[in-house]
Amino acid sequence: MECRQCGSVSVISLPSANDLETYYDTFNKDYDGGGGNLERYAKRYLREVLRLGRGGRLVDVGPSLSPFPNLARQAGYQVTAIDYIRPAGLREDIGFIVGNLNSEKVFEELTEPFDIVCNFAVIEHCMYPDLACKILSSLCRPGGHIVLMTPEIGTFATSNALGRSGWFCPPQHLNLVSKEALVGLFDRHGVRLVSNHRLELNAWRWLARYGGGTLEGCLGMMVKKTSRRVWEKQRNRRVHWYKGMAMYLFEKRSDSGPMRSR
Repeated sequence: MECRQCGSVSVISLPSANDLETYYDTFNKDYDGGGGNLERYAKRYLREVLRLGRGGRLVDVGPSLSPFPNLARQAGYQVTAIDYIRPAGLREDIGFIVGNLNSEKVFEELTEPFDIVCNFAVIEHCMYPDLACKILSSLCRPGGHIVLMTPEIGTFATSNALGRSGWFCPPQHLNLVSKEALVGLFDRHGVRLVSNHRLELNAWRWLARYGGGTLEGCLGMMVKKTSRRVWEKQRNRRVHWYKGMAMYLFEKRSDSGPMRSR
């Protein structure tokens, strides 16, 4: 189901929490990071985090097999990871909490909020985006930051292309949240947007990905203006090539409340 106002895409019928837990027990054992680029993306994420300065308490929510928590620890952060199961290869000096963004039980083992909350390619997996934003916001101390990456949706390319987004693939991806919706959800929980940009590993890949997306969007827009019926038929029948990635930096407002009421 696609929201005509903001462009977000959501499943009509959600799986159960137990079904998801079973699914991720297997998923997290062999996740390859989209073509075997786990380490490259982890280093790219670290570049974003290092802009906030070195050191401090950092939590990575849903890292799966990404080496990002290890890289962040090497960079001098005090790191905790939160996931369904402890990731294989996670350094022994990194704390771990069993939890996910579908349940507030994650707070049971926490005593204080974090300076930096990381959430890379996770929120699209969550059952309830508003709950996920609430949990991420609560994990962050006032004045702290949330660094988040999620599939791009609700943009010129995704809204006009001939076909639906390939990022939408239940039960793996349940909700694709647009920038407009994400900013609104976080604002509800005392968090403001600082910056937003498209993510890629290098300039050539960026040009290929987003240049191709722009072309798909232009072609789709021309078909839409010529024949809405044909455009809608293709929109429902096929999956478009373009798969953009949006990176966000949020800051928790200093006047926001504590981690949660106890």
